[in-house]
Amino acid sequence: MARYAAWRHLQPRIRQFFYLAPDELSHLPPTPDTSNPYFRIQGIKLWHDGSPYTGSMYIADPYLDSPLTRELGIAPHSQGAAMIPADALQALLKKYAADGWQVAIHSQGDQSDDDFHNHS
Repeated sequence: MARYAAWRHLQPRIRQFFYLAPDELSHLPPTPDTSNPYFRIQGIKLWHDGSPYTGSMYIADPYLDSPLTRELGIAPHSQGAAMIPADALQALLKKYAADGWQVAIHSQGDQSDDDFHNHS
């Protein structure tokens, strides 16, 4: 039944386009292949900063010192940090874009967003 639920007129109903993480790039083909409309590697995903829940989101003003941030283990005055230096990020963007790949950027903090937009 699952086979029939997944197909309509012998065409899949679900499309899977995904991005490879840096540790998966050995599986990245030399160039994008768009021949299959239902499955493809779309590009790569890079993490410029971390998570607000761990204190690694890169922000301009420090996290508030509150019961919640203390419970989460976020150090007072923490502002997170960029996980990729600006010059390395720019080089990666140029390399993969030149090869025709989309590049998705994980950026949650306001400082991360500002740095990314000012250096890319």
